[in-house]
Amino acid sequence: MACNPCTCILWFLVFLFIAWPVSFFCYFIFSFVGPLAGCIKCLEPVADTLIEGVKWPQTCVKNMCH
Repeated sequence: MACNPCTCILWFLVFLFIAWPVSFFCYFIFSFVGPLAGCIKCLEPVADTLIEGVKWPQTCVKNMCH
């Protein structure tokens, strides 16, 4: 199923200028919080949120292609 070219361009711009930098930031923070989440239960929701931020570029690319 082909999508609207404007939608593809919009998702590409979101991917390139927003999702990619946010993903790097989330990964940097997750590298410290992730290992501690196993020991400190209150950090588990924070780690889960950071993982979603790391996966955001994948979501943008899926929306761009579908």
